Amino acid sequence: MELFQNIAKGTDDDIVVVRAYLVDNMEQSGGAISEDAVWNYMKQLLNRPIEYEARIEGTPKHFSGVIFEELDRDTHIIAGFHTPKHWSHYEALDPAEGKPVAWGFFAVSPDEYELTEHRVVNKAYWVDYLKLENMPISAICDHVRQKRAEIGYIKPLWTVIDRKYGLRTNKVGEEDTNWYSELSKHDPGTNYVLSGSKPGSIEVGEAIVKEYLKLKYNHLKEKEEATLQIFKKCEHPTEPFCPITHLFNYARDEDKPMKRTEEYKDFVDVLRYFLERYPRYWDKEAHQEYPKKKNYFTRDK
Repeated sequence: MELFQNIAKGTDDDIVVVRAYLVDNMEQSGGAISEDAVWNYMKQLLNRPIEYEARIEGTPKHFSGVIFEELDRDTHIIAGFHTPKHWSHYEALDPAEGKPVAWGFFAVSPDEYELTEHRVVNKAYWVDYLKLENMPISAICDHVRQKRAEIGYIKPLWTVIDRKYGLRTNKVGEEDTNWYSELSKHDPGTNYVLSGSKPGSIEVGEAIVKEYLKLKYNHLKEKEEATLQIFKKCEHPTEPFCPITHLFNYARDEDKPMKRTEEYKDFVDVLRYFLERYPRYWDKEAHQEYPKKKNYFTRDK
């Protein structure tokens, strides 16, 4: 991408970019990839237009509006594993009416890393997700409890919900209610918390996500790795409403840079709500109850 930009700006005359389609590398064309492998890969990307342009059509300019350019399949998407019971589990959701509700399930490990602003955080994993539609909140909570059991925990330390939509009042029968109240009623015992909603919070949240995606050096593993990794199960082969597809296709409008692609924002919002709170690993042996004071999570200097 950087080479492409240099040529476009006329700043590097010694570099030539050759664009090639993936089909040019099929065995029938003298390449190294079988026809079945090429077509199967193309079918996987039909619902991911930005990735399709880059990986199938060889178009570098598709990255011009992508917000999470740090996101890399080889680095950030992993096979997944059964998270240890002592890890901390969290959730986030983006409520909605008239379209699916996006719900994310996360785990935080004891591994510590330092972000650019010297904030110490624990490594986070996006473990699973739910696309919930055409059902009452009571049924949504049933599906969520089932997913928690599948992952291996009963309650998250907290579940963060979009403040603006979560507190929006609706008339149900003779009573006024909202998502926050209904979730608390149908999922008792879960600590529901509200996201931030200050002006510019979207841009701030995006910057935090980008920080988590950047590579940090792990001394024990002797390699660089991201502070956030996503389990492969967070991607559906044909359904675009899933976390990985949203993250890869979330972009700015070329004509209106402040506007984001509505089609791919739901699970990005979920991730943003989660990471904006800088979720930490909770050592249950050291502290029986989840600490309310932030200094518990401050690393000893």
